[in-house]
Amino acid sequence: GASSSSASSSSSSLRNLQYIAYEPNRNLVEECRTVLHSMGFTERSSGHGVDGEEEVMEKNTNELIFHRSAIDGCNVDVTVLLRIQDFRQGEEMKSIKTESSSSVVVPPPPPHLIVGCCFADLFDPPHQLVSSLLHLIGYFSATAATNTNDSTTSAASTLLYFPITFAGTTQFVPPKPFGIRPPPPSSSSKQHRQQRQQLTIPSDTTAFQLYAQALTERHGHNLDPNRIVSSVQEVGGMLLAKGSSNWNIDSNKLKKVMGKKKDDGDGVGDGGYMWETMLYFFGTSAAPEMMMRRKRNSGGGGG
Repeated sequence: GASSSSASSSSSSLRNLQYIAYEPNRNLVEECRTVLHSMGFTERSSGHGVDGEEEVMEKNTNELIFHRSAIDGCNVDVTVLLRIQDFRQGEEMKSIKTESSSSVVVPPPPPHLIVGCCFADLFDPPHQLVSSLLHLIGYFSATAATNTNDSTTSAASTLLYFPITFAGTTQFVPPKPFGIRPPPPSSSSKQHRQQRQQLTIPSDTTAFQLYAQALTERHGHNLDPNRIVSSVQEVGGMLLAKGSSNWNIDSNKLKKVMGKKKDDGDGVGDGGYMWETMLYFFGTSAAPEMMMRRKRNSGGGGG
């Protein structure tokens, strides 16, 4: 998902980090809490109770706040703002009183860094992504335009980092077989021909090609990272680095995920969890394409 971060530091080292995470799916909030708590974060409220004690935010709030003080090995105070919304809803404008007692609405300062993991390929055309990010960081606002000479607050200074941007290539290692050996074909046996069709399994290459086709044609994804780069450059962005970002999901390396272990007996693990999730994605996306292709090849009519 998308996230942004801002940092403040002295001349010697980084001291404070604010990390804003966007997650529109409320069903994942409790798991997000679990992970943050396991990392040493405590949940805070945006205000205080009548006795001065912090109150945990209401369950249906759109923002949760977590904090972790500097610890050994990480000498940085970290605040996480978990916003239960689509990042395209943008930041809330703030009203500031001036000396003349008039209110001026200004956007919050732009983040230093925006991270979108497994994210940038979800937008086609990629101009939609770039436009949404520019609105998010306040680039189109009058205030941002007046700050273009300040490298510490200008939206033009925001760094974009998009790891694991899908480029359309997926494979099993080692490759899966092309199919199961069907019963001996018989031109005089309709039953044997049907059994042959039912038992033949497409190769993983064919299956993943259909998966990529479904992503672009049915789900509106963009599998060409060069188009994303071009869209950013068209609005004045500069490409700093580009390279491979292979994502290996190993079902045999089952460590911890969401605070649980493989040997808990519930079958949930690091590689196993992602393995099952990705198989679900492949199945729900590629399987309909396979069925339609088979129907076209067999000359089947409407059902």
